[in-house]
Amino acid sequence: MQWGFLCNVETATNGINPATCKVMYATLLAAQASGRSVTLWVTDSATVCPDLPAR
Repeated sequence: MQWGFLCNVETATNGINPATCKVMYATLLAAQASGRSVTLWVTDSATVCPDLPAR
């Protein structure tokens, strides 16, 4: 997977506020520390995160 810039822990970016970004980052760090994997699902039609449908 080629990584893009998803969010920022200091300023709102791509429609994601810093608090939400910190939760997402903490989730990824916890998965890495425990040796677990994380699946990120995105849609080709979304240009910013608020455009992504809830699942």
